[in-house]
Amino acid sequence: MSPQTENAIMSRNLAKHTLNGSIVDRRRAMQFALGALAAARFVLLPSGDGVTAQTASGDGDDGTMATGDIVGAGISFSRNARIEMSQSVGHRTAGGADVNGQTRFQAASISKTVNSCAVLMLADVGRLELDRPVNAQLRRWQVPGPFGDTVTPSMLLSHTAGTSVSGFPGYPRDSQVPTLVDILNGAGHVNTMPVVADQSPGQFRYSGGGTSVLQLLVEDVTDQPYASFVQETVFAPLGMTRSTYQAPDRPVTNAANGHYRDRRAVEGGFRLYPELAAAGLWTTPADLCRMSDGILRSLRGHADAVLSRETALRMTSPVVGPSALGIFVSDDGVLFHAGFNAGFVSLLLADPASMTSVAIMVNSEADPNVLAGLFDGVRAPFPFRM
Repeated sequence: MSPQTENAIMSRNLAKHTLNGSIVDRRRAMQFALGALAAARFVLLPSGDGVTAQTASGDGDDGTMATGDIVGAGISFSRNARIEMSQSVGHRTAGGADVNGQTRFQAASISKTVNSCAVLMLADVGRLELDRPVNAQLRRWQVPGPFGDTVTPSMLLSHTAGTSVSGFPGYPRDSQVPTLVDILNGAGHVNTMPVVADQSPGQFRYSGGGTSVLQLLVEDVTDQPYASFVQETVFAPLGMTRSTYQAPDRPVTNAANGHYRDRRAVEGGFRLYPELAAAGLWTTPADLCRMSDGILRSLRGHADAVLSRETALRMTSPVVGPSALGIFVSDDGVLFHAGFNAGFVSLLLADPASMTSVAIMVNSEADPNVLAGLFDGVRAPFPFRM
């Protein structure tokens, strides 16, 4: 089966599970994301080169997960900014070395939550303005289209700017990777259309293209490469020592290969995503928990938090439906984001009430709609329930 990009899944499910800008109910609004949390319930058993995901009730004909084998996975759980549990199962590549707690996976669209932290940190110190037109703050490029001059950073974070290009398919490892400006222009060897503001702002329209505009904005206002800025201001303060935007240098780096639904490895092991802010993060489940813990601590107003409490509250306040600023929010306040790159699936959940976070990363494609049913009745130390 050819890889499904996260944009189609995210847009389809959010459109289906919201009505007139309001969440119909938590089950349906979060189904697409919580499906990946089935990994918390898996009885993960060795199965040849990979791991068979088996449920207590046996959802597949033979008691195994209907979507097929998972090659490898990692899961971490934190409480009160402390990692309480990390587990790894399976292999980095079919028949290869084992996944361990240091193995990096592609986080896919969870990159957008990290990006939101970076943008909001700049807003906190007055280096950019969330509600000022982004074209007035960009130097190297301007958002085109009939609504380009009305687009603001806050709209781009909440997917309400009306910008195009929902997601990115990535590039083969041996291909010429385009520049960020070329990606925004849809020029040269780019495999996506130009990013334009061709829809009136205010409606939900999932847009990785809009997130790429923010990547350029960060570079323009800081005069730094995006990866360097995020390393210094997000990863380092939060102790995210296994997080990077640099593609792994095999075989030295402990990183997972992506796999399609039929367990074939993604060509070259993984695809390249120069759209760093939207899809380019390599990280571990534990580091994702550290990032979400930083958000939770900011919400509590801790003195050493990465964001001010006011900014963190705005970040986690829904704008349209469940969409807040770089993250989604259930009707009872659980923060979440899912990610789907070629060969990778990831999920992050955080509960401000209990100060707990859980992150799951899998180096195999899995249909979140199928996995969603496995979450019910989970028996694990996570305070997340449908």
